[in-house]
Amino acid sequence: MPSDDAFPDMPDPGPQGRPQDGGVVDLAAFKARAHPNWCLAAPADALPGLTPHILTTMLPMSPDRLCGLMARMLRGRPRTRIIAADPNSFRIDAIQRSRIFRFTDDVALWAMP
Repeated sequence: MPSDDAFPDMPDPGPQGRPQDGGVVDLAAFKARAHPNWCLAAPADALPGLTPHILTTMLPMSPDRLCGLMARMLRGRPRTRIIAADPNSFRIDAIQRSRIFRFTDDVALWAMP
């Protein structure tokens, strides 16, 4: 079980699929879209076949601790709701709505071991 108190009370992961379906997004099978309305932040070689828009580094902490911190961060963001989580694969999916027009952005976070 995750060590951070922010992670255990997330919803059950549900079936695999898009976040609107109640499951976590399958990042390992994610395919880049032709239109530019998505952004990938990851280490350079994290997902084969995809080049990150924002390069990240490995963080010196366990995946369960990182998931707890990510969950706490998401809960503190306005108009953001965690919709699925899988503590076994260190995954969190959320949606965030824009302030004025209420457009929805899907947010998929994965603490890779």
